[in-house]
Amino acid sequence: MGGNKTKEFLAERILGIIFTILGAVFLAVALIVAVVVLPNVTGAEGENLYILPIVFGSVGTPFLLVGIGFLIFVGAKDKKKKELMQNGNKVFAEVTGGSEVLNVEVNGRHPWKLECRYTDPFSGAVYLYSSRGVFMDPYLYIGQQIAVYVDRNDPSKYYVDIQSLQQRENVYDFR
Repeated sequence: MGGNKTKEFLAERILGIIFTILGAVFLAVALIVAVVVLPNVTGAEGENLYILPIVFGSVGTPFLLVGIGFLIFVGAKDKKKKELMQNGNKVFAEVTGGSEVLNVEVNGRHPWKLECRYTDPFSGAVYLYSSRGVFMDPYLYIGQQIAVYVDRNDPSKYYVDIQSLQQRENVYDFR
């Protein structure tokens, strides 16, 4: 695999940054027009300019809020992941298969979720986990061990560490 762990929520992070910047620019234009330009303009041309701050402000505000929402979402996901990796129990589950996420499509391809199975050696309880959506063939990894970080108090909160999988030798996926 060998990916960079900081790229996990890269698309959401980029969207958040773009929307936040666009929203801030639109709001800045609205503020500049309202505070600097309008007080210095008189007469008939000033009447037409009063709509500019309203338009730019009403476009900029939703962009800014959506961008901040994306960044908060990504930050919360990163925080949960880091917390589980630092404080959770690390277990090794066996990759048993995968399921295609059909409601998401990127460039004509659907992501997969790796399905994993862990059997507690003390209690014999079986735990089933699934990863986030990934664009790799899960069937190349069936039987391999994958690290899963599980909350000590709530086993339904977990993180499947895709980066812990080992790429099988001589397997090249050029799809």
